[in-house]
Amino acid sequence: MRAVRRSKEVRLSREVGSHCVTSEDGEKIFGIIAHEVDRGYEVLLDFSGVDLVASPFLNAALGVWLGAMSEPELRGRVHWSNLDPDFESDLEQVLANAHLYFTNQKARGAIDRSWQSLSDR
Repeated sequence: MRAVRRSKEVRLSREVGSHCVTSEDGEKIFGIIAHEVDRGYEVLLDFSGVDLVASPFLNAALGVWLGAMSEPELRGRVHWSNLDPDFESDLEQVLANAHLYFTNQKARGAIDRSWQSLSDR
């Protein structure tokens, strides 16, 4: 018999509002996820009431997890619901980019150099 895992729901519209856009809001959600995962919970991110989702938020809330765990492990611990299909494709792209960043040293170096050159301007 498989053990039932406990789950916590995080309603994003309640935590950060109807626009999940900034990396700061993503970092807030990352912290909530980390707290619940540390307590042994799976986390369900509920996107109901969210009208706009952007990659800075998704990178900070979810993409950075791929530096600490595999994508299957992340998907086993963090789930999402009520995400608009257009934003779901953005989320999948963020996870693919994060996977590349954390697993391919050459790609990571190129990305880091690009960001550095942009910040030097």
